[in-house]
Amino acid sequence: STRPRPLEIKERRKPSEDQGRRAGTFNDEDFGKNGRRTTRIEKAMSIPAPVATGTFLYLILGAVLLGLVFASRLTGRLSKDNADIANVVVIISTISTWLFWLCAWMHQWHPLIKPVYEE
Repeated sequence: STRPRPLEIKERRKPSEDQGRRAGTFNDEDFGKNGRRTTRIEKAMSIPAPVATGTFLYLILGAVLLGLVFASRLTGRLSKDNADIANVVVIISTISTWLFWLCAWMHQWHPLIKPVYEE
């Protein structure tokens, strides 16, 4: 019978600390919360914590500014037309400043041109 054998599925286990030290290839950062080894793609696809924090802060800033525009509209300091314009200005300026900050942060994170130091 030419029926193919079923593939054996072996359970992947985290190597012991002694094995990792001996081989010199494993450290605690190589393993995720579920105990399996994280791949290079998983590490590359994760969002860095400073980017998440900065994005959250810009969202809060935009919400506060929109709240100020809304409060100004309720108190009568802004007409409906001026409040509509202010809403657009707040949204566009918040997104623009966030994008500028993100580009500056990424430029420092992975510089395209590395400095050459003379000795």
